Amino acid sequence: RSKGFGFVEFDSQETQLSAIEAVDGQELNERVVSVKVAHKLPEGEKRQSNRPAPVEKRPSETMVYVSNLPFSATDDDLRAIFEGLDITSAHIAVRSNGRSKGFGFVDFGSNADQQKALEKNATELQERTLTVEVAQTAVENSADDQ
Repeated sequence: RSKGFGFVEFDSQETQLSAIEAVDGQELNERVVSVKVAHKLPEGEKRQSNRPAPVEKRPSETMVYVSNLPFSATDDDLRAIFEGLDITSAHIAVRSNGRSKGFGFVDFGSNADQQKALEKNATELQERTLTVEVAQTAVENSADDQ
């Protein structure tokens, strides 16, 4: 599938400018084409990314990440796996259309219950083998870190 852009190299600046003039703003496959001159970055310099900086993470003391959940599983199904433990929250991640992403998080009242929950790794739910592991949480930067 096309990413919607491309590069063309010309043999002269004159040909390049003629092509820009002839094609820029034209319609191609029901889309308006925008043509600009590409500029090479100075050697050793990298293009800035629009992506946010990676977030530093650390293992949670009380939360587990549960993956390979059946798409039909509910938050209550997730809670039932860890019945008898002190669950403070349990939720399955869903897409904007409401469909499950096949993973979820369960937070417990203590580290001891989190450790007991990890023993549920490889549990079967609706004929799927679940993976239960320690969840990673974002590390918040405090004023002391700066």
